[in-house]
Amino acid sequence: MDRRMKGNKGCIGFGWRFIPIVVLLLAVLLFTGCPPMELRKFIEERVEEANKGHDTSPPEVISISPLDGAKDVERELNITATFSEEMDEATINTTTFLVEDGANAISGTVSYNSSSKKATFTPDNPLELLKTYFVTITTGVKDLAGNGLAQEKTWSFTTRYRRWTEPEKINSLGNIIEELQIGMAENGKAVVVWEDSNNIYSNIFSPNPGWSGESWVYGTADTLSNLNLSVSSTGYAFAIWEELSTNDEISAMRYNGSSWEEVTPPFGSDTNPTHPSIAVDDDGNAIAVWELNDGNEFGIACSEYYGGTWNEPYNLSFSSYDRQFSPKIASDGYNYIAVWEDWTIEGIKARRYDGESWYDEMSAYDMEAPGIAMSPEGRALAGFVDATTWTDIYIRIYDDGWQGSGAELLISKGQPNNGWIALNATPVYWGIVEVGDGDIYVNRRDSAGNLWRDPSDSEWIGYGWNPQIAVDDSDRVVAVWEGNDGITFSLYNPDEDFWSEPVVIGQWGSYPQLAMNRDGFAIVVWIDGSDIMASEFME
Repeated sequence: MDRRMKGNKGCIGFGWRFIPIVVLLLAVLLFTGCPPMELRKFIEERVEEANKGHDTSPPEVISISPLDGAKDVERELNITATFSEEMDEATINTTTFLVEDGANAISGTVSYNSSSKKATFTPDNPLELLKTYFVTITTGVKDLAGNGLAQEKTWSFTTRYRRWTEPEKINSLGNIIEELQIGMAENGKAVVVWEDSNNIYSNIFSPNPGWSGESWVYGTADTLSNLNLSVSSTGYAFAIWEELSTNDEISAMRYNGSSWEEVTPPFGSDTNPTHPSIAVDDDGNAIAVWELNDGNEFGIACSEYYGGTWNEPYNLSFSSYDRQFSPKIASDGYNYIAVWEDWTIEGIKARRYDGESWYDEMSAYDMEAPGIAMSPEGRALAGFVDATTWTDIYIRIYDDGWQGSGAELLISKGQPNNGWIALNATPVYWGIVEVGDGDIYVNRRDSAGNLWRDPSDSEWIGYGWNPQIAVDDSDRVVAVWEGNDGITFSLYNPDEDFWSEPVVIGQWGSYPQLAMNRDGFAIVVWIDGSDIMASEFME
């Protein structure tokens, strides 16, 4: 008896308990005269229906897209999961097929294709840039027999970030480019200026339609030098430069949002003004600073442009026996901070202008080569080099007053050649420096005073020259430099606390200049012989 039962089960594929049902079906079908092939098909269908209730094997997810851990995934995509067997469509929905960004659920629609056994989640909107997403298929999804997954299926992937466009030439004349500067407004509009054969030219970028084309701004028979540009968050711009003649003079032009206008300041040549720097506020006003030397005094002078006119220059600092030089100035849209070298203290001085008055704010002894950057929140980052060893980069931070009792060491990797500083709204404070024969190092300090790396262990991100750095309000950092293979880029992703492998934006070129707004849109321009090339960091 046991052998017959086992033989029946092994031969026709269903259990002993179903034989009475089959015998009854055979009797009915033979009595009605059903053809043999149709009879066989009918029996098989009835047996399959009977066996469904006895399928206890859980379904499995056998393939997914994107793959687990995938990087650089496109933002507009369908997220899919393919099952090992046909599933109950009613159980596959937005409560059992979940996509999250770590904090929030992503809205979308879920569909199921029974032929391919594939479930698809389609987001309602493009996913965010450089974001890690987490996908869950819960045990609530079931096959046709009612079996759920044995356990949840989970995976994650990371979307791509912005990409650099193909480099394009933005100047038309084929002369020798001497100096190049770029600045950007918060809406992504960028202003580029350069000096070419004693003439100042410009090109304006707007997110739509793009580059406006080269335009002539200013020309002279004198040699031009020390071109400096400032662009406000609202789109005003000032360009200022030095004209080298018997007695140096300083000239300036103002971009009012649609065209350039000459606003030459009253910087008399009798004081030999040199090395000008300028900052513009959100209302289109500006302050210029420069070195002066009348033969008796050495100082830092300034003049304010307000309501369409410059006021008479006055001294921020002066000395009858030692030099003041290398002034730099920045604005947060309303306030200004100026820094310069002061050899009377063998260090750096800084003063802050609050819209009405200047205040003596900060001194950093035994420092030189100052730089200054400000954020719209009113914070500032000053950077400089140790004048005694010429090996270390120090910073001072202004946040409703200068923080700490002295300069803080940021990078200590050897003799610095070129460096750049940047800050954002968070705030985080970054520095980048070219050291020695071309090693590029970075480090940062957070708002609590913590350093990302020990200064002597600052992060190496590539090899090259003339680095620049910018940070957006999501704490993502863009660094560009002149590398052996061309203009090179690396990106810091705060979610992974990692700098990407260097990527070449454009072959050949030198002196890259970088501008970025708070959303992370950036443009880099550089000199390639007699050409000015540009690339945009687009979504």
